[in-house]
Amino acid sequence: MIDRAVELITAQEFEMVTSSWDPEKWARFCNTLIASYAEGLKSEIGVQGQIYAPDGGIDAELVVHEPDLHEDTFGLLGPGKTVYQFKKRDVSGRNRNEIIAKFKGKEEAEKIARGQEVPDRYVFLTNVELQRKQRESLKHKIQSGFGPKSPVAVRVFGAAELTALVLNRPHLQQIFFARGPFYSYEEARQMHIRASRAGEIPPFVGREEILKELTAVLLDPQCRVIVLYGPPEVGKSRLCLEARKSQEWRARSAWASDPFQVSAEDLRRLEPPKNVVFVVLEDLDEQRAEELARHASIREHLKLIITSRRPVFAKEPFWVRQLEVSPLEDHEAARLIREESGRRLSGS
Repeated sequence: MIDRAVELITAQEFEMVTSSWDPEKWARFCNTLIASYAEGLKSEIGVQGQIYAPDGGIDAELVVHEPDLHEDTFGLLGPGKTVYQFKKRDVSGRNRNEIIAKFKGKEEAEKIARGQEVPDRYVFLTNVELQRKQRESLKHKIQSGFGPKSPVAVRVFGAAELTALVLNRPHLQQIFFARGPFYSYEEARQMHIRASRAGEIPPFVGREEILKELTAVLLDPQCRVIVLYGPPEVGKSRLCLEARKSQEWRARSAWASDPFQVSAEDLRRLEPPKNVVFVVLEDLDEQRAEELARHASIREHLKLIITSRRPVFAKEPFWVRQLEVSPLEDHEAARLIREESGRRLSGS
């Protein structure tokens, strides 16, 4: 069920907004959308991230090891191996029929059919709004590429179908369509790199034990709020990024661009109808952190990860865990310096 209080986007808005995206952002969106629906399934997501220059297509793969799905995804997911093609087009001021006619779905299908391992399913995703006849025609063209007797199931998603999927994942709407003060894991990672003096994320050293503890707390269904506290630039944000780096976790995470501007209403809008979204709020003071934490405590499908200089709660409620992030020991700091130096030398 879609939360009607969320600001909805239409297929036309989806098409207009995504037209200005670069291929990398389009790929991030598609990968995150797939991963968010694959959550909880026994699956393997393999994103190649290669952009086919003549056509602008991007390949990805998903293998689902379950015969039955728990949620209707309109064909986005299915049992067995699925090959995806992501096609983003700028439709502003261009002939829509001409754009659709130039899609190379059949050629891609023929190339896959000549390979050693033919998938069970082929899913074509485009930001272009397709009429029913256009979608069926494109599906038939792709199917013909696999051959008349091919068992490969073909699905085609245009702007309208993708919009429907986004509306069932409110945090994706907030992250990718600028409806709230949040951004994605990939954008958080890029901001962390820009803020680094070295211009890259440093090696993850000396935090293995607290990472295990943080991961366990994230999986604890009773815990609604995790507070990471410690002095400035001790590595709290780096720890968050490391804990959320898997494809599944990325799809379920949102970073606040300005935590002091985040309201209880913003958090409510992020909450999906099922599963859990993790919201990272960095560098909050204790008063503001406690206010948002108490709001999160009553949300069934929302968890907060708060970074702060000091503990937020003098006495932890049962739904809160506070983990201290201390400066590295001398031997760990020396190891970090060695690994950073070695990486720079190998890259020079």
